[in-house]
Amino acid sequence: MNRHQLTLVLSVSCFLVLISTLSGCNSKRPTGFPELVSYTLQVGKNGQPVQDASVNLVPEKTGQEWTVGGATNDKGLVVFYTHMNAYMEKGVPEGKYKVTISKIPDVPERLSKQEMDKLSKEEFVEYTARLQKAMDAAPKEVPSILSSRSNTPLSITVTQTDNSLTVKLEDYL
Repeated sequence: MNRHQLTLVLSVSCFLVLISTLSGCNSKRPTGFPELVSYTLQVGKNGQPVQDASVNLVPEKTGQEWTVGGATNDKGLVVFYTHMNAYMEKGVPEGKYKVTISKIPDVPERLSKQEMDKLSKEEFVEYTARLQKAMDAAPKEVPSILSSRSNTPLSITVTQTDNSLTVKLEDYL
């Protein structure tokens, strides 16, 4: 699956969750769902926006029943959504967070789901080994330290007044 297909699958999944939310399935704000504020985060590298990166905010306070995440668009901007079960709203709860950023490398060796379904078991094993080797060798657009919840040095405090950050990936190489 190439980067665009993966983005499409993730977008369709988010859309289905959004539709179920808007159609009345779990459309009521759950008990314990936090109040949200708008937060702008932009991811760039060497002056260029980073597209299709996954960004998650991990609350420093443990035991939260909700999660916060989003993906960068073609301008490197993240639209954050807070999720609790099947309920989702745009925005971020105030608080302190560790920030993780990751991106699947784009490698030409990727096959579509239809192509993978046609492979024999042996061909599939060979393909996945070749794909993993290509992904390991591919240049990483996002430094690996930022993808680790326990090791990321990036943290933010979200408040009503402090609600934006620009991340320059070259600062974490």
